[in-house]
Amino acid sequence: MRFRVIMIVVFMLSALLAGCTSSGRVAEDLVFIEGGDFMMGNPYDSADPDESFIHRVHLDSYYFGKYEVSAGQFREFVEDTGYITTAERIGSAAVFIGKKVEKPGDGSWKKPYFPQHDGHPAVCVSWYDVVEYCNWRSSKEGLTPCYTVGADSVVTWDRSADGYRLATEAEWEYAGRSRGKGFPYLAFSWGGFRIARSFSK
Repeated sequence: MRFRVIMIVVFMLSALLAGCTSSGRVAEDLVFIEGGDFMMGNPYDSADPDESFIHRVHLDSYYFGKYEVSAGQFREFVEDTGYITTAERIGSAAVFIGKKVEKPGDGSWKKPYFPQHDGHPAVCVSWYDVVEYCNWRSSKEGLTPCYTVGADSVVTWDRSADGYRLATEAEWEYAGRSRGKGFPYLAFSWGGFRIARSFSK
């Protein structure tokens, strides 16, 4: 039996990293998600127009990352390959400076404009950066990379590959909603209510 392998990579702003299919061994940082059917979509008034269509989706079983990809893991990739991120090439990573989002010209995963150590999630990376990370980790672990990046930067996904890849929107929603149990579901991960008070001091 073959299962999809999904590794979550919250590189900030919900950029997710994932994987394709397993080849008999499973990395320790992955958790098994049993497949099934669920109603995908957002029934709440807060839904964006593209989220409000409620529809049934079937997913096969897959593996999903337990943790975000850390700055240290991303650093290992960069040091191993010499990769230069999108933000470093074009100097346009958006970062918080005080309470404002700005593009200072040198913001990147190495300089996110806040104190960071290697255990923190990697930030200020683009979708293309995540694709390259996925392919690197796949090759490093003896798996077939899921992505091919053309000279024109067009990315194709080989669905038969057994390497790491980005989770689909359906896979992320299914895992985040306890395999789609309960509908309508709770509006927030902590329950169905808003937290009114501020936790910042």
